[in-house]
Formats: sequence, C-alpha cells, structure tokens
Amino acid sequence: ERIDPARAIIRSVPFPESGYRFGDVLLHDGAPNGYRMIGDQEYPVFDTLTLLKRSRHTTFVMDLSTITDEATHALAKVLFPADMAMDRWSQAKVLCKACSEGRSHDEHDQDAEEVTGDQLIGLAAESEDVMDKILDQWKADFPDITINGEYVGLAPVQGAEELHPPPRQLLNCGGDYPE
Repeated sequence: ERIDPARAIIRSVPFPESGYRFGDVLLHDGAPNGYRMIGDQEYPVFDTLTLLKRSRHTTFVMDLSTITDEATHALAKVLFPADMAMDRWSQAKVLCKACSEGRSHDEHDQDAEEVTGDQLIGLAAESEDVMDKILDQWKADFPDITINGEYVGLAPVQGAEELHPPPRQLLNCGGDYPE
C-alpha cells in the first residue's frame, strides 16, 4: 500500500526468504517496474530502495489439510481486525522476467483456481499467543481442518524499528504521515 509517492507498507505476507514482513515500511524509487492484476484492479510494482521501519510482526508458516476457500476467507476476516494477515502461498505463481518487469501475459495472467486439500499458508501476527487464540476460534467453526505443522518463518528483530530515521525526517515532504 503506497502511503506517499516514495513510501509503502507491505500488506501481504511475504515469503520468509525475502527478509520482509507484513507491516514493514519501505522506501521505493517511485517509478513502477511492473504491474499486477488483483481482481479487476491493476497495481504498480516498485523496486525497494531500503527498509525504513521494521514491523513487529512475526511470519508464521502453517501446513493445513482439508482447507476450503470458505475457510480461508473466514480466517482472513478474523485476522484483519486483529492487525494480522494471511496469504495462501500454495497459490503463488512464479513469473517470468518479462512478466515480473511489465504486465503478465496470458500464460501468467489467470485467476487463481479454488485450491482444496493441503495448503501452505503464511500468517503474520505480533505474537504466537494472539495467533493461537484466533486460530482456535477459527478452527471451532471449521473442525475438519488439520494443522499438520506450524513454525516461525521469520522472527521479529529486536530494535529493528530504529535502523533508519523516521520517514518524515528522512523525506521531509511536509504533510501528516502515519508513524
């Protein structure tokens, strides 16, 4: 999510290998280096210049069985008000270089099909206790779902929020920016 012409907040749950987390604030170059379609909306993709503020969220990885679209949507609905997020990594697509740096062509520009059965989910939460409480509530409505495995994919870094000056000092653009 762009918060001004040069900064964005990550609102998805990136793969742990990226080193980024849900809620990280990034400085980007401002020039789109590709586009992605989500539903009927096209979104620009930017190159990251640096991390401005590290999120307090941990990235958890969950392997689930017998999950449906209905259960996935229900989980997303209970996570959002708690400042948490999830992504269905089992539906991630690898793009060719041309698509990554432009617009997806027909081979890669297809809506995700419903995936049922075993799935890998990325979940962002500030603590394992909060995540477990919400997962317990969700599982009560979907008792057929089995959690085959759960582990921390990317733990929070203590003091990481102080790596760079606050965005308003760095950019000095004027205006009222969220912290």
